[in-house]
Amino acid sequence: MWKRSDKLMARFQCFRIKRKLFQSINAIHEIKKEQRNLVDNCIGLPDVQNLEHRTNIITGETIKKIGRMESKINNVEEQLKNVKQSINNIDNILNRLADRIA
Repeated sequence: MWKRSDKLMARFQCFRIKRKLFQSINAIHEIKKEQRNLVDNCIGLPDVQNLEHRTNIITGETIKKIGRMESKINNVEEQLKNVKQSINNIDNILNRLADRIA
């Protein structure tokens, strides 16, 4: 009878050990799955450096474009001042001619 219960206890312990082993394996699989998800969601330092470099290039180009636009706007403003002056001169000439005629 003791042999039978010893065998039964050994089988039960073996079953418990196998169950713990499979639980551990399952836990390891879950941890590895979570690690892969974390790696997919991470941005590495080289990626950040590349992004910063591209942003700096785009910022530099934008600053140059803004400078050219400001220059063009200044030219347009100067031309508008000249047009306004020409219109005033024409208006003065027309007023003098109207005064001579009248």
